[in-house]
Amino acid sequence: MSTFLQLLVNGALLGGAYAIFSIGLTLIFGVVRVVNFAHGEFLMIGMYAVWLMALHFGLHPYAAALPAVLLLCAVGALTQRFVIQPLLSADAHIQIFATVGVSTALL
Repeated sequence: MSTFLQLLVNGALLGGAYAIFSIGLTLIFGVVRVVNFAHGEFLMIGMYAVWLMALHFGLHPYAAALPAVLLLCAVGALTQRFVIQPLLSADAHIQIFATVGVSTALL
């Protein structure tokens, strides 16, 4: 029974992460009208940041999530300001290439 509860909690947490990811992607497209192909890399950086803070600083993963969110807000704001904002009036293909470029740079 303990294994079942652990799997249930792990599934709920992973589903929550997917829900937050998809809501963010939907909000970006709905508000800015840009398909952000770098969105997955932001999620990857956030999860690695939580893991590294938990591993090296001994923080609980939930406590490490707050600094990771603040870090990603800063990276996302910089991406918006210097990559997406100048291309809002450009063709959709150029916006897609720019976000793919950001995705490649973040990998």
